[in-house]
Amino acid sequence: MPRPSAAAFSLAYCCGYVAAFALDLPLFLYYPMEGRFAWNWAPFDSVGPSMAWYGLMASACLFALPVALVAPERRVFAALRNLLWTVPVAALLCCAYLLRVFFQGPA
Repeated sequence: MPRPSAAAFSLAYCCGYVAAFALDLPLFLYYPMEGRFAWNWAPFDSVGPSMAWYGLMASACLFALPVALVAPERRVFAALRNLLWTVPVAALLCCAYLLRVFFQGPA
């Protein structure tokens, strides 16, 4: 059985996180005031707001796991050895761009 590729997982996870964040597709929502998870996107009567970050991370992980299991470790790492750092930086910049509306001053 081939070894899962950590490099492929990292690259696919970054791409999957940006996609899930941009499309607002968390796998689940967490309500911290009640300590409950909501697996569907239907409105939930809650005391407080929901958190989507855990669900976004789970969505990105579901995207990255099959890629890591299929991609051969040596080929991915050898082909992208000097460029592996660019994908997380690009993902960070994409997420910062998507969050720009929260950092704008008053209209």
